[in-house]
Amino acid sequence: MTNNIHLVCLTKEAFADFKMNLENSTLDLQTEVDDLLLDLQLENNELRAENERMRIKLEAIEKIISN
Repeated sequence: MTNNIHLVCLTKEAFADFKMNLENSTLDLQTEVDDLLLDLQLENNELRAENERMRIKLEAIEKIISN
């Protein structure tokens, strides 16, 4: 196994640009993750509501059958 180590010398300005780009990328990724999480939460809420509607219908059908 070989380890490739590359040393890069950056000026303060280049490092500041690199750091800012990395921070922006991190914020973009966090925004995407937050958006996906919200989408999943909305879908989960919709599925729970649908499940509740189906449960109510099933109970009504069971009452009709038992009478």
